[in-house]
Amino acid sequence: MKRRLTGALICSTLLLLAILVGSDRLTDAQVAVSTGVRIQILSATISPERRVIVTFRLTDDRGMPLDRTGVRTEGRVEINVILARINRGDRQYTAYTTRQQTGAVLGTVTQAWVDTGGTFADSSDGTVVYTSGTVLPENYDPTVTHTVGISAVRDLTAALGKRFVANATFDFIPAGGEVSPIRDVVPTAACNQCHDQLQAHGGRYVTVKTCVLCHQPQTVDPDTGNTVDFKVMIHKIHRGRDLPSVRAGTPYRIVGFMGRVFDFSTVGFPQDIRNCTTCHAAGATQADNHLTQPSRATCGSCHDNVNFATGEGHLGIVQRDDTRCGRCHQPTSSDEFDLSVAGAHTIPFKSRQLPGVVFKIVSVTDTAPGRTPTVLFTIQDRSGRPIAPSAMTRLALVLGGPTTDYAWWVSEDARGATGPDAEGNYRYTFRTPLPADARGTYVVGIEGYRNITLDPGPADPGDPANTVRDAGDNVVQYFAV
Repeated sequence: MKRRLTGALICSTLLLLAILVGSDRLTDAQVAVSTGVRIQILSATISPERRVIVTFRLTDDRGMPLDRTGVRTEGRVEINVILARINRGDRQYTAYTTRQQTGAVLGTVTQAWVDTGGTFADSSDGTVVYTSGTVLPENYDPTVTHTVGISAVRDLTAALGKRFVANATFDFIPAGGEVSPIRDVVPTAACNQCHDQLQAHGGRYVTVKTCVLCHQPQTVDPDTGNTVDFKVMIHKIHRGRDLPSVRAGTPYRIVGFMGRVFDFSTVGFPQDIRNCTTCHAAGATQADNHLTQPSRATCGSCHDNVNFATGEGHLGIVQRDDTRCGRCHQPTSSDEFDLSVAGAHTIPFKSRQLPGVVFKIVSVTDTAPGRTPTVLFTIQDRSGRPIAPSAMTRLALVLGGPTTDYAWWVSEDARGATGPDAEGNYRYTFRTPLPADARGTYVVGIEGYRNITLDPGPADPGDPANTVRDAGDNVVQYFAV
């Protein structure tokens, strides 16, 4: 009996030593708490029973497999699946996965939604095979683009006080072949310039490609009658308080989950709404869609005081469908402020008609305490042609310091500068001297603009909005006192 106990004790001791010695060899990555969630869709097929079978893999931020159920790895992963297709001749999705929703204005409507009643088959390597609860219609078209969208939400609230979210999409043609067409108009990175991180519906959806599977013409809000089609809803949200309808007194609202009312009537876009390329940016395959695909829905989302059925607000021109929009509204033209899509959205202060103002400070002299510094500078337009200070609507030289804490400054009108000299430089001497006790580093800056009247094309030539400040970028030069 003692031998057995002694043997067991020796074995236990050796095992403990092995654990202790081995623990010294663990890497930081091995002992770190597993965080994050990643999802990769590996394949999608349609079964003979017309159910969509999706194979995907779940991993953490280190690429280690995750257990969807939260048994073998910490944190259950909630999965939501959307199934959609682009019908022949369409440019947007229609979802197979839908629900019925009832509201006060439209009654009961069909909305795009997530799949329900699906089944999971989980493997230890993080691979999951999902079989949809939705059965595709008998007449579904296997030759058009189909897309699976998945949202994965890993709940680590108990361990870390947060959740981790990932989205993935997978395009395929059930009958085989190259996927075309697709829907890729705005990159998620463009949204994340402001919405960092883009998220909606409780934070479950974080990519544009996933959003547009449901946010398309199929889905409307039955409580307000407003569509939640992305190309309409997003334009209207961002124009918000400046929508003609809102200015006329009609709020722009969407009623969401559990009857929550979202009122976008006070939203203000943080720049000129005509700056289309802020969102329609490089990185999306169809980034030029806003130029090449004008439509009543898209254009009417911002210009919602236009009645295309009667022609009101549209020069009396009735537009019954979208087939002829591009005849007048070409993508671009050589002119600005015209009927082309780009021309109609010309931002005046970015107009090609503005010659530009380019400042350069050549030197700052006579900078001793109590002295009046002299500044040598030039002004040119973007093509290099000189601009006389007297031709500027405003031209100021600013003197200030010390740079450790700007306790003193002065600004003077420099349009009376003398020159030009043989090298094209103008000279201005400050009337105000530097403080007698000035020490350290001081600075001179130049600022100014010219008022330029633009050719407005078909717009009203008498509109004061056609006069624009053509301002130069500020230039500064530091000097020792």
